Amino acid sequence: MWVISDPFGAPAEAFMALELKEGALKGAGGIVKYPDEFLEV
Repeated sequence: MWVISDPFGAPAEAFMALELKEGALKGAGGIVKYPDEFLEV
């Protein structure tokens, strides 16, 4: 299981991530970094 969150504080059930290769995110964790353009909305 991996623990990845967004910087906007969305509830876990509203934030989704998808592994493109099974097991690629095993043990991964942290906060997603979006390009600055996403912060201008």
